[in-house]
Amino acid sequence: MKLLTGIEILNNIYQENGAYPEYMNSKIKPCSKKTFNILLDSFELGDKYASFAIAYCYHSGCDDFDINLDKAIYWYKINFEDSGHIAAGFELAKIYTYQKQYQKAFKIYTKLATINHHQALTALGFFYKNGLYVKKDLNKALKYYQKGYKYGNLAAPVGIAIIYRKQHKYIKSLLLIIKVIGLRVISLFKGTLDEDTRMI
Repeated sequence: MKLLTGIEILNNIYQENGAYPEYMNSKIKPCSKKTFNILLDSFELGDKYASFAIAYCYHSGCDDFDINLDKAIYWYKINFEDSGHIAAGFELAKIYTYQKQYQKAFKIYTKLATINHHQALTALGFFYKNGLYVKKDLNKALKYYQKGYKYGNLAAPVGIAIIYRKQHKYIKSLLLIIKVIGLRVISLFKGTLDEDTRMI
């Protein structure tokens, strides 16, 4: 299965339909009952990408929908397994982590790490640092955090700094934190701040 980015997914939708489907219309309220029915119809007609948007409705909830993680998992799995949509896999792994289904989350993060997905790499660092599903291993955690940082994750250096501190490398830890604070401030002003700071 080839893993796809969101842009590739949109390009595929455009190429397969000759135009963006109705549920991509910005005038339709996201996760409304109308949108949801359009998504279900689109999925039934063979639009394999509609399942991601259906999962999102259940995952995020809104006025018309209560959050239902079991249904979100069901639809994210369909999208990830059938389409290889990277975002679906990552959202699925996050839900599994939240539910403490660490083995399932670890398998997905490991798959996403093969394409250097910075958030998945950072999550694997978190798993090894805390011994979630795997044996606690600070050296492996450090490698994953460093790789996550290399590919752009601004939460990863915090994990690196924590490990440095545990290794009594206090100056190295402090310098890294100062550098990260500067990078995060710059990202904040650019509007590109990495939102996933829980996996540290």
